[in-house]
Amino acid sequence: MQGLVEDYKNKYKDEINKSTEKESEFALIKKHVDEAYMNKVELESLLEGLTDEINFHRQQYEEEIHELQYQISDTSLVLSMDNNHSLDMGMLHHH
Repeated sequence: MQGLVEDYKNKYKDEINKSTEKESEFALIKKHVDEAYMNKVELESLLEGLTDEINFHRQQYEEEIHELQYQISDTSLVLSMDNNHSLDMGMLHHH
């Protein structure tokens, strides 16, 4: 009977040790998961900021392109108007 009690004591101690070991492993895994989640949140925030910055620069670029196209079209109109002027010598009168 004493041997049976000792066997159960040893099994109980082994189970306690296994349980403690598994709890430690769980805590370590949870720590890694929490760190990975925080990294994910941080990277998502960085991605959102960079995406906003890209969109801002894209909008500026498009506005500059439109402005340049407008300036070029104005220049073309002025040049075509200047090129279409001709001097009518018949309208000159000698006094």
